Amino acid sequence: MNYQDIIALDDNDPLKHCKELFEERPGVIHLDANSLGSMPKSVPAHLAQVFQSEWADERSASWAAASWMARPMQIGAAISRLIGAAPEDTLAYDNTTLNLFKLLTDALKLNPDRQVILSEKTTFPTNLHVAQGLENAHSDQLKVAYADPDLDILDAITEDVAVVYLSQVDYRSGRRFNMEQINAKARSVGALTLWDLSHSAGAIPLDVEGTQTDFAVGCGYKYLCGGPGGPAWLYINKKHQNKIWPEISGWIGHANIFSFSEQFEPAEGVLRHMTGSPQVIANEIFWCAAEIWNSVDPHQVWAKHRSLSETFVTLIKEQCGDLGVELASPENCDERGGHVCVCIPGDGSKIVDALKKKNITSSFRSPNAVRFGLSPLYHSHADMWEATQQLRAVLEEQVMTTQA
Repeated sequence: MNYQDIIALDDNDPLKHCKELFEERPGVIHLDANSLGSMPKSVPAHLAQVFQSEWADERSASWAAASWMARPMQIGAAISRLIGAAPEDTLAYDNTTLNLFKLLTDALKLNPDRQVILSEKTTFPTNLHVAQGLENAHSDQLKVAYADPDLDILDAITEDVAVVYLSQVDYRSGRRFNMEQINAKARSVGALTLWDLSHSAGAIPLDVEGTQTDFAVGCGYKYLCGGPGGPAWLYINKKHQNKIWPEISGWIGHANIFSFSEQFEPAEGVLRHMTGSPQVIANEIFWCAAEIWNSVDPHQVWAKHRSLSETFVTLIKEQCGDLGVELASPENCDERGGHVCVCIPGDGSKIVDALKKKNITSSFRSPNAVRFGLSPLYHSHADMWEATQQLRAVLEEQVMTTQA
């Protein structure tokens, strides 16, 4: 590809205006959307209004007068557009770990005669820790089994499995599981599915309803740009929503919140999985991103990410292949998640540090993997070109240093 091809892609990008909606340091390309998304420009002014008008001026009256109580559902509705769900089936609340615990215990209660949670050893540690915590607490009833990701995971989904519990995208390589195939196999043997979509939502096509997903969770601060430590989200298939008493029962999840009843009565649908008071400030930060997501066409988001990803992979192979860079992510875009991972000759951490000095932010996974998280909202094809140019420059400098 030449630079004229790159400019043509950006000229025809229907989402190019979105770049101006985010705070970016001049000359810096933040290719770390898989770790922390960029900040919407509207955040400081919006928070100033929340702090002064709602908190300082109206104080406790804002629980009713402002949108503090409604934000978890409003943010959930914005996310639902990106994951192929109905607005009422998605909720932004708590963090990913807590939501995994909530939904994993739901799934186990729905399949009480089965004892196996099927996951994989290489999934993100917090996912494993939640399952292992339950296994430790119920060692006489539960077992966590680990599928080999290098073999056909479908073969591991057998009739003793209660729930298939996976991250759709490997957080290192970017390899993507086929949700539709795995969900279908799980249904055929009576197992349920719980997906972590943290490295998917906001980047690649999702259709939780169409694939008949049972449960899903996701992080809010990666591609969704919900702010550092921002609320996570959860999705529950309608057919399961009112069958289970939530394992964590909090007053905001009560059917009649302000009755202050001594007896818990679960709210309808996903609302029963709200726990304590909502994270008001964090929600207001996330709302700034949610408004942007509400304004874009998800199909254009996915098409843009595909274009960025394929452009970047092509440029890496063309411009850095002769320097020993190898694609660690799948070649096929339909098998990749939101980030592209490459293997670098030598110490990958030194390459990441060198790239940062050249104003390219990436991330490192031991020993030699470098990840580039691509956002369809605030990245351009020109960013892919510049990142590749700087990666080649860093690698050439490394070769010269080694030979000196």
